[in-house]
Amino acid sequence: MAKNTSIMTLRMIRIAKDLNMEQMAEYFLVTKAYISALEKGKREMNFRTLKYGLDNLGITLDDYSDLDGFREYLENQPLDQQSKFKFMLIKTLGVVSPELKENAEELIGSYLDNSINKNVK
Repeated sequence: MAKNTSIMTLRMIRIAKDLNMEQMAEYFLVTKAYISALEKGKREMNFRTLKYGLDNLGITLDDYSDLDGFREYLENQPLDQQSKFKFMLIKTLGVVSPELKENAEELIGSYLDNSINKNVK
């Protein structure tokens, strides 16, 4: 059985912050079921709730947009889902822990290029 390697942006933030769904729901003032639906791509969060939760988590809208853009970029790469998940998690760690940002960018730059080239050949 394959692991769930969904790379939804909010899920990556939750994992990087080491939160369970109930804790994440508290930051956004929503239910655990709502967070679950968001992470599965079954619902979309309204802007006000998103901004409120991100503020509570200490994440700017710019950083969130950057993560979401990176997620879209990864989805279009010829990588297996597990690799996409790993790269998204590295990028997310750089956003939620600013002291790791430089290291995350360096890791992504070197490994993503190698992985894409390996999978294209």
